[in-house]
Amino acid sequence: MGSVTGRAAALAFLILCECGGKRPERPDSSAGGVSGGLDAGGGSGLVGTTGGAGLGAAGASGAMQGGRGGDAGSGGAVGGSDGSVGAAGAGGSGGGNTGSCGGYDQPCCAMGACGQPDAICKSVDVIDAGVISARQLCVRCGEPGHLCCARKSCNSGCCVYDRAPDLGGGRHDWTCLAHGTACPVGGNCEPDGSCSTCGGAGETCCEERVSNPGVHWCTIADTTCVREETAQTGTCQPCGELDQPCCFSTEQAFPVGTCRSPLRCTSQICRTAT
Repeated sequence: MGSVTGRAAALAFLILCECGGKRPERPDSSAGGVSGGLDAGGGSGLVGTTGGAGLGAAGASGAMQGGRGGDAGSGGAVGGSDGSVGAAGAGGSGGGNTGSCGGYDQPCCAMGACGQPDAICKSVDVIDAGVISARQLCVRCGEPGHLCCARKSCNSGCCVYDRAPDLGGGRHDWTCLAHGTACPVGGNCEPDGSCSTCGGAGETCCEERVSNPGVHWCTIADTTCVREETAQTGTCQPCGELDQPCCFSTEQAFPVGTCRSPLRCTSQICRTAT
C-alpha cells in the first residue's frame, strides 16, 4: 500500500513539472519585441519623451512608425504621445518628428509659418511624374522677380500684382519689381516704391484694366486701397496701425481686414482689442 502511494505521489510530481516548466510566450512586436515593432522603440528600450521620441534599441529592422509612442517591451516605461518616424538599424533611436518644414521650398509649418524672414507660404503647382498638384510651400520672397514678402514688402523696388512665375500655372500674385522697370499698369517703378501713375501713399490706386479689371491695389508695403463702394477707384493710404484703415488684400474676392497684432479690425478701422 505504501508503495502504491509513493508511485502516485511521484507521478503527480512529474505532471506538475511538465505543466509548470513551460515557458510563457514572448510579448508580440507591438509591445516592443525583438523586431522593433510598429510602436516607437523596439527591443527592451525605454520609450517616450514628449513628442513620442522613442529611445532605445530599435531592433534588427529599426523602429518603423512612432504612432502614439506606445508601451515599450519588457521593462520599458510608458510611451509618450505623437511619435513619428523611427530611425532604422540596430540600436537606432526611434520616434521624434523627423519631418522638416519652414525652409525654402519645404512644406509650410503650422498656421502657414515659414522659418525664414525672406520666405512666404504659398500654394505652388508642383509636377510629379507628369501630374500637377498644388502644395503649400515656403517660397523665397523680397527680391525682384520673386514674390513679395509679408505685408507686401520687398527688399527694394515695387510690389505689384502681376504674373508670379514662382507659383506656376500663369497665376497672378504680389511680385517684386526692380526700380526703373516698367509697371504692368503703365509707367515705371519709382524709388519710393510706387509706379509712375499710381500706387504710392496718397496716390490713386492701381488697376490693370486689361487682365484684372476691378482689382485695385497699392505698391508700397503697409498701404491699402480705400475707396467708396460706388467710386471707380480709390486712394492708397497707410494701414494696419492704431486708428488706421485695416489692410485689405483687394485681389481676393472676399478680402479680410487685418491689423498689426494685437489690434483688431473693427468697422474697417484698426482698434485696440476690448
